[in-house]
Amino acid sequence: MSLCYGIVTEHGGSITPESKPGEGASFIIDLRSPGRPQPRLRRPRCRRNRRNAREGVGKRVLVIDDEDSILQMIQEALTINGYKVDVARDGETALRRLGQYHYDLALCDWKMPGLNGEQVYERLRSSNPEMSRRLIFITATS
Repeated sequence: MSLCYGIVTEHGGSITPESKPGEGASFIIDLRSPGRPQPRLRRPRCRRNRRNAREGVGKRVLVIDDEDSILQMIQEALTINGYKVDVARDGETALRRLGQYHYDLALCDWKMPGLNGEQVYERLRSSNPEMSRRLIFITATS
């Protein structure tokens, strides 16, 4: 997904995620050709169930990744659903934040310079075993 996001945004486009719990996710990719007039497109009706549109209200998530495009994509997707999202660009910063604040969930890149995902997990498991059970690993390869 991160590769798609990078390619689409490098070409001036956008990706909008939509999801329903238990039904997977859809992604709307909007690409525009530079210098050519674009027809007015009707945006597809959002299939999101209004009941779940604010499912994250009152929940806090930490996203840990060294790539700004990934941080932005995940932050936007979660914020749309009402989550309070904090970001950390490295493992040391993540561990400091995890020690300072309560998070309902943390998403952590597996491959990062400095402390990688496994090292973040091992340190968190020692200092906060309850939070270590709410850590999900993410990664992208090119």
